[in-house]
Amino acid sequence: MLFVGAVLLLVAGTWLLPVTAGGAARPGRLWPLLLVGAGAIWLYLALSRRFTSGAVFGGTMLGLSGLLLVLSEFLGWRTGQIWPLFMVALGLALMAKGLSRSGSLGASYLVPALCFIGLGFFFSAFSFDATPLSFKDFMRAYWPLSFLVGGAGLFGAWALGRSPYAPPRRKRGREGKA
Repeated sequence: MLFVGAVLLLVAGTWLLPVTAGGAARPGRLWPLLLVGAGAIWLYLALSRRFTSGAVFGGTMLGLSGLLLVLSEFLGWRTGQIWPLFMVALGLALMAKGLSRSGSLGASYLVPALCFIGLGFFFSAFSFDATPLSFKDFMRAYWPLSFLVGGAGLFGAWALGRSPYAPPRRKRGREGKA
């Protein structure tokens, strides 16, 4: 109950402070703070009650999504502009799920998470106009990079699978049968 009360007070204070200090142009747009609070409570319950790793993923994704929406309100970003950052949040939530499931990040969680994070930052460059090229012009000129990135990702998955920290592989064949 203390944690839930703390989260509720933090969300209420974070919501009301910009209203009274005049920092938010439209205080009604701070509704994503409810997502942040719900995600924090969900994540706390998932970790303290030993829920499934899916609950850790859900709480992390909900909280990070709420933080992105609140940040967009303060920085004046449009929701259509920040969509790639939700891919980054998805990658971070996958990492949290992998850590909660096995205590370490295996290739089955790390590689997709890094792909989502990388794609999110890649698309953010176009969404936030950080590059002089449009996405269409970039793809027209640099489409072979997709082969390089795909090959590097597969090589990374192979290397992580062969690392000394990877779980032991099962033997195939009839050796174990009587």
